[in-house]
Amino acid sequence: MIGLDRISFTDIIWAASVFKDEFINAAYLGVLRNRAFLERLRYSPQSLDVTDVRHILVQFLNDWGCRLKNYDNVTAANLKNCILRYHHDLFAIQNYSTLDFDFEDETNKRKIENIFDGFWDSRIARNFGPTAISKTLHIINPYFFGMWDNDIRTIYWVHNRDISDSGAGYFFFLIEIKKIAERLVNEFQQKFNTADPAIWISKRLAINPPLSLIKFIDEFNWLSFRKGRKRPSDWIPSFSLK
Repeated sequence: MIGLDRISFTDIIWAASVFKDEFINAAYLGVLRNRAFLERLRYSPQSLDVTDVRHILVQFLNDWGCRLKNYDNVTAANLKNCILRYHHDLFAIQNYSTLDFDFEDETNKRKIENIFDGFWDSRIARNFGPTAISKTLHIINPYFFGMWDNDIRTIYWVHNRDISDSGAGYFFFLIEIKKIAERLVNEFQQKFNTADPAIWISKRLAINPPLSLIKFIDEFNWLSFRKGRKRPSDWIPSFSLK
């Protein structure tokens, strides 16, 4: 299994290509294309319609394996209330990406921990645990919050024993994601002399709307650490790397 410090830009392109070719992102892109819903979710959650939360956000979480009760509005109402409760801290992070966030600041650390632990302590629904929390937070800010599940978390824990299924553990997971993102940006810029690897991949794979680098890293994580798949040694992209 590849080490986190050996994930290359080619690995990320491979994972993105698999996701595109196998239509794995259909539910995710459906949420990203609902710009009116995302605007309310991120900037004015008090205006969210509980029915929209149920049919868009909770349905997405279930499409991606969270197994939440969703035959009425109870889970959606609880989730909306939790998002409202932590909107102040979430909004303070909304314009940050993992790359430009100061993880050494203690106030920032407490903010991330409080958000994550607050979502879990809210008991939104049965099965609404660390995986569902990370996916919800990612939809709120896909440039900052990484997604995980038990398999991904275990692999990252091998590299950083401070990682656990808690707010503090999730904070250290985000630090590891930032390290990977920084290495990928450096590799990309040395090869292609342009700024944004996520925009570059999205354009070449005709992904609309464009995805974040954090999402592309998640795709590699999911294929490699959840599904046990490995990039073939002779794999080459279907598009020109120029």
